Amino acid sequence: MRRITTLIIALIIVAYMGYVFFFSGKNIGRVAQRSPYKVLMLLPGSIDDGSWNQVGFEALRRIGKEKKIDIVYRESVTFENGTKILREFTNDKSLFVIGWGGEFRELLKGLALQYPAYKFAITGSYPGNGKNFGCLSYRSGSFYLAGALAALKNKSGKIGAIIGEELPHTKREFNAFKQGALSIRPDLQVSVNYLGTWEDSLKAIGAAEKMIMNAYDVILVNADRAGLPVHKMMEREGRYTIGVVNDAAPLAPKAVLTSVMINAEVPLRKGIELFIQGRWEGKMYRYGLIDGATYLTEFNPVVDRKQRETLDRIRTDLITQRIFIDGQTE
Repeated sequence: MRRITTLIIALIIVAYMGYVFFFSGKNIGRVAQRSPYKVLMLLPGSIDDGSWNQVGFEALRRIGKEKKIDIVYRESVTFENGTKILREFTNDKSLFVIGWGGEFRELLKGLALQYPAYKFAITGSYPGNGKNFGCLSYRSGSFYLAGALAALKNKSGKIGAIIGEELPHTKREFNAFKQGALSIRPDLQVSVNYLGTWEDSLKAIGAAEKMIMNAYDVILVNADRAGLPVHKMMEREGRYTIGVVNDAAPLAPKAVLTSVMINAEVPLRKGIELFIQGRWEGKMYRYGLIDGATYLTEFNPVVDRKQRETLDRIRTDLITQRIFIDGQTE
């Protein structure tokens, strides 16, 4: 009888632990003593996409462990289900909601009005509401540099960009890429194809095929998972690409000239620290080359010494604010 009772108790404990693990709302930052602060990250895609979503998720997880604060996330969030998700947290006294992407702008504008006691942020481009909703923004200096490199390695007179969605910050990044290219060769034709998706590789492949047919020999690929096959396509054609977010060189070492790396920890850490200190404001916080929020990876060996020296001079001019991008300094 005692053995049966012990077995029943053990089964109850196992069942309870299973419930906590599977139904705890994907909480990845719990500590023994519950933190008074909670950060909720809304992601437009999957945390294993090998690009934007995964980079943000992993950075948040590291910061949560370091700061010993409660970290929660939700994947594949849309405008339609975003409001419903936030209702799960209405009992939390101190909540910081981070929309990991510019597509959350309109959703969080409404939620910030509905929940004035909470703090909200997006990554991308938004001046803020002057109250509780602000923006963690990446400066565009690295994209300007990438454009200059594309121009230096171009032979056909045509370079392009394949970008997931047309959002305020992706438009700003492309404009910086174009501006950097034209600073080297004012006669270049610089085109962009916005796919309308970050997931559909077939659309990216189709866009790349058209650019290849039309003699584009350098392409900036900023399309997350959708754009990954483009690097190998260009390598087979003996042409070049520039990656964004992650180092794309392992995908096509002969094609990838460099990658614009996004260091998610820099803006996330700054934003979370301001939130904990009670100093988060509804404005834009900007990070870039100067603080290591963005940078270029090691150049492909095909980039010669003279071209590297040119890029070093441009980088210095960006950091010392001698170059303006869309009327703003780096």
